[in-house]
Amino acid sequence: MSKKYKQVKVNLDEEVHQKLKEFCDARNITMAEYFRNQINTKIDDAREPQQKRVHKTTDPKLLYHLSKIGGNLNQIATHLNEGNTLDVQILAELITIEKSLKGFL
Repeated sequence: MSKKYKQVKVNLDEEVHQKLKEFCDARNITMAEYFRNQINTKIDDAREPQQKRVHKTTDPKLLYHLSKIGGNLNQIATHLNEGNTLDVQILAELITIEKSLKGFL
């Protein structure tokens, strides 16, 4: 069974390309050999993360209330963006939202 090879292209600026060429020429290897060696070394030596990520679940009730607060803020923003003024009812709603948010902190 024959191997199928995949090609990878890498763009380098002139300075980096020249440094890489000089480096490979000094060691009598091709750039492709250098890249393959570096990739194999990095993959073979790759370590597992020391600590796995822990995903915490969020209380659905908290998400519900945060969603409601966000909806209220969107309604207020829409009201003000339509050129309306900030009336007593909107100000009262903002105060309610502020108290709710302080309760979470």
